[in-house]
Amino acid sequence: MPAEADGGRGLFLVCHYADAWGGYPLGDELFGRNGEVLWCEVGPPREAAPAYVSA
Repeated sequence: MPAEADGGRGLFLVCHYADAWGGYPLGDELFGRNGEVLWCEVGPPREAAPAYVSA
């Protein structure tokens, strides 16, 4: 994806920040067109590993 693109970053952000994610096709009957249900799980922020300090 080019840096100057106007869209297309949604799934990249979900993949990067979600703990788990996925999707299910809806088929062509629901809402009269093909589609997909996307889901994601986001938990509390993980603690950063302590920085190593030499003495």
